[in-house]
Amino acid sequence: MPVTDVANAETRDSTGEKLTVFILTHDWSGLHQMFEDETFDKMAGVPLVPMLWKTMADQGHDVHVFVIGDFSSSKDFMMGGFHVHRICPPPLIFKAMKARPFRNIFKVGWVWTQNAFRREVNRVAAEYRPDVIYSYRSDPAYVAHRLCRKYCAVHIGRRWGTWLGHTLFNVPWYKRIRDFGEILSYKIPYDMLIMSNDGTLGDKVAEKLKYPPERHRFWLDGTKRGIYQPDLDVAQVKESVGLTPDHLMIFAVARLDTWKRLDRAIGAMPTVIERIPNARLVIGGDGPLRKDLEAQIERLGVGEYVTLLGSIPHARVRELHNAADLFLTVQDLTNLGNQIMEAMHSRTCVIAYDIGGTQCVMRDDETGLLLTEDELEELGERIAELFENDDRRQELAEGAFQFAQENIWFWDERLQAEIELVQDLVAKKRTG
Repeated sequence: MPVTDVANAETRDSTGEKLTVFILTHDWSGLHQMFEDETFDKMAGVPLVPMLWKTMADQGHDVHVFVIGDFSSSKDFMMGGFHVHRICPPPLIFKAMKARPFRNIFKVGWVWTQNAFRREVNRVAAEYRPDVIYSYRSDPAYVAHRLCRKYCAVHIGRRWGTWLGHTLFNVPWYKRIRDFGEILSYKIPYDMLIMSNDGTLGDKVAEKLKYPPERHRFWLDGTKRGIYQPDLDVAQVKESVGLTPDHLMIFAVARLDTWKRLDRAIGAMPTVIERIPNARLVIGGDGPLRKDLEAQIERLGVGEYVTLLGSIPHARVRELHNAADLFLTVQDLTNLGNQIMEAMHSRTCVIAYDIGGTQCVMRDDETGLLLTEDELEELGERIAELFENDDRRQELAEGAFQFAQENIWFWDERLQAEIELVQDLVAKKRTG
């Protein structure tokens, strides 16, 4: 069934009643500056997350986001029509919060966050009684469960993929102890657990842990409407990142972290430029691996051919998708993320490592190239081959675009399906 049909299938009649919605979350690397500077314009990652809050607020719902993070101020503020309540832990507590989840359960950091969420929610609930409480990821789920019981609110668990797809199926049982907190959170009786289908086997994890399927939704996030920009000044965009109009741009965007494997893209460049001297690799994103990648670039002598842009806003990412001659995603664990769907909607040819459900949106040699693990060693050759055959590259780009139009839903559809699902759950709870 096409994803858009799934959206329609999940959309139910609802009361349309305006709700009070509480969101419990830790800080996000892509949203930290937005929370810090108190402006929606500083959103630099995971755009669907704050867009749900804004869409709910635009529809008249009262939305409160409780976020724990290392902020310069704990002052409440409004942004995009929703309330933000920043919770700032003391430095020692913040350090304790960075411990691994299993160890953190027995440390003051985990206890502090549970109590901090509880205190802040109770403070705000004195004026705004919640109808719905979201817990983002597993850590706030425990306190959210107790608060939902207190206020008779609907509890929505929200996950953006999961590492348990690797832990439960690929490592010995004794190594799963470190993920005990995450595993245990599947025993919490959410009214609904919504998992993004990002290729990390979230549906298999829920099945393995015997989570009730009727209370689980496994959805692709989709993309924003209007991603494709046929009238974009491609030359200007390329020049803005230090390229010339005749350069062939390979675009990759991800957090600069170990499992994102941007080192593979950089490592392929000596082979690529030997055959395609005007090829250039442009990487968007920042993270702890930046210095290592810079050292790799220097070691390979490809500094002239590789550009690290750092963190970039989503509007800029869309421009680069449209200006790119090729999009590359060769991460470990999964390549089924928003970026591959945005590239397809941008009519851009895609090369992806076939792992973690990538085949949900990719068809090898129809909508792009899917490489097996063994074929990753030939990445440079595959890139060069596509640049040497413009007709084939354009054919794959067109196949990707058509598939995306027919099978990948847009954000407004995805968000509305979730909002109506939540309204339906509230109505059933009140009448049940």
